[in-house]
Amino acid sequence: MYCAGYAVYNVYFHPLRKFPGPKLWHTTFLFRHFAAMQGDLDWQLAAFHTKYGEVVRYSPEELSFTKEEAWKDIYGHRANPLVKDPVVYNSVKLDGDAATSIFNANHTDHARIRKQLGHAFSEKALREQEPGVQAWVDILMAKLRGIAASQMPTDMVKWLNFTTFDLIGDMALGKSFGCLQDNEYHSWVRGLQEGTKIGPYIRTVATYTDVKRLWRVLAPASVKAARNRHESYVRTNATERLSKGVLMERRDFMSYILKGRDSKDGNGITDKEVAANAGFLIIAGSEAAGTAMSGILFHLLKKPSTMEKMKKEVREAYLKESDIDFTTTAFKIPYTVACISEGMRAFPPGPTIPPRRTPKGCMTTIAGYEVPGWVGTTFLIY
Repeated sequence: MYCAGYAVYNVYFHPLRKFPGPKLWHTTFLFRHFAAMQGDLDWQLAAFHTKYGEVVRYSPEELSFTKEEAWKDIYGHRANPLVKDPVVYNSVKLDGDAATSIFNANHTDHARIRKQLGHAFSEKALREQEPGVQAWVDILMAKLRGIAASQMPTDMVKWLNFTTFDLIGDMALGKSFGCLQDNEYHSWVRGLQEGTKIGPYIRTVATYTDVKRLWRVLAPASVKAARNRHESYVRTNATERLSKGVLMERRDFMSYILKGRDSKDGNGITDKEVAANAGFLIIAGSEAAGTAMSGILFHLLKKPSTMEKMKKEVREAYLKESDIDFTTTAFKIPYTVACISEGMRAFPPGPTIPPRRTPKGCMTTIAGYEVPGWVGTTFLIY
């Protein structure tokens, strides 16, 4: 009776009842969770938007938007900002003592941490880090020349990931993972890639119960051990890098972030937060970048004429590889830059963005739609 009544309420009496979407999905969270655990949720949402339009209700209390204005309304700056959905963001912090990263920080802490991390991504900072980036690209090219000479097929996704993980590890922790050198994934990197698959399962459990308590009781010992190894690796290496302070002779991310360390005005960043954000930078700067480059390369290989035009532009703009730098690419190779932008549009590394919740007790306007309080909202790159 309860389940039937809950389903009837969600379809006919719920505040979201007027929003279009598959009626069966409106009755329970189970369909969206099953699709997520199967890896099909984004494809399902794309199909729903094709059928129902720019806004879709895909669970009892979640809406997906595709209209451009929705991006700004959900994730942009506003007087009464939407809050990060605790079911998603808090489930990442399974350890109650874990420090806050920019991913799960609240609105106030997010602004503070973003300001400190932003120093590492200023135009000046990126120019100073360019030699380090070029060094890792040179190693990749040397490896690929050897493979080309052998005329054997290779997995380019693997090599692009090797490069991004080594590069970001070097920049965030002061040491690479040795993937390019060893021609294989570091054990921590492999564990990280495998561990990301558990996200939809944690999200499912978190919808119905205290995921932190259930994690401690029911999670397999092997999964707990893998997570502990991940956190231990980042914490140990971040602490080691912190002990070296600001490196003047070789600037990396830490050299800029540590400028705001223990600020007396309360707007600084603690050592625990530095370590937590170092782990986040590795994940965001490696896997996402490798996925984006893999998608761009895939589409270029499917369109030989586009690939040839891009190659011609690069080879006419630069006489040798060492001439390629950050400052000249925008105006010397505009077609190549356009190909990169289009590739990221066609194959975004993150098709959906973690959801936000509308403020409780009031209506919020999103892309012209009035959305009730405490509704999960997300934007689908579609």
